[in-house]
Amino acid sequence: MANIDAPFGLKPIRTLGGEYTGATNSYLIADNLNVANGLGGIFTGDLVIPVATGGIDGVAAAPTLAMQGVFAGCEYVDPASGKYTYNSYYPDTTNITQGVITAHVIDDPMVVFEIQADGILTAADVNFNCTLLITDGNTQDGQSKFELDHSEVATTSTDPLKIIGLGTDPERSDETVANGVAVVVINHHSLKSVGTVGI
Repeated sequence: MANIDAPFGLKPIRTLGGEYTGATNSYLIADNLNVANGLGGIFTGDLVIPVATGGIDGVAAAPTLAMQGVFAGCEYVDPASGKYTYNSYYPDTTNITQGVITAHVIDDPMVVFEIQADGILTAADVNFNCTLLITDGNTQDGQSKFELDHSEVATTSTDPLKIIGLGTDPERSDETVANGVAVVVINHHSLKSVGTVGI
């Protein structure tokens, strides 16, 4: 049976030690930020990186920089309406006129995520590292469309993700066709040591 092809970015499912309770930390997004990856914004489920100004930015393709975590929405005073707004994605080049843009980021290095692969994912991929296929998210619901780039599964220590298992959803776990789901942790994370080599 074919797997559902519906990428959703990185979705938290647990921690290495147990249950994920929804914790995030707040980071700033620079006013009028033109997102580094050239997409339409930063979406819920996108990986983000720290920047020298103290905030975050969207991750670009084939990143080797340390990740800050996974984006989970943002808050700001909407420049059009003047109202304080929660948004599930950051629209590129939002030019606020008051306050700051506060991003919520899942930055715990021990959180475990699921992510759809663009290729045929099998048990032989577990314990390897991988990078991302970066695609613009959905502006209607703010959801990421990032995928695991299966063609780049390797041992590279600076790859952003490490595959630690396969998803169990029967509609996404066929190991003979593309678009299966991997269980991953952030391998190269700014809040821990440099990523480990894949096996």
